[in-house]
Amino acid sequence: MVRLFWALKGGGFRVFLLSGRDEEALGASTAANLAAAGFAGYDRLILRSAGYRGQSSVVFKSAERRRLAAEGYRIRGNVGDQWSDLQGDCAGDRVFKVPNPMYFVP
Repeated sequence: MVRLFWALKGGGFRVFLLSGRDEEALGASTAANLAAAGFAGYDRLILRSAGYRGQSSVVFKSAERRRLAAEGYRIRGNVGDQWSDLQGDCAGDRVFKVPNPMYFVP
């Protein structure tokens, strides 16, 4: 994924990272883990705020993608390891499901 990330950045794409992780509890460690894995220079790391606790990933991620679209961004591609990453509103021109044998988010 880090190679894809840098290829997109090198191609002039703006990259937003959208995760269902809780912003308050996991925000700092998520950012640190991303940096340690080689992800730097992304446009924004968007994590689940308190207002979205208890709501499904599809609801949360759809709302955040709608917000990006309202800011004027066009979502060209959407990559995720869970179907809930790729479903809902403003999913993008193309969606790419990558395998994850470790867990499933309904």
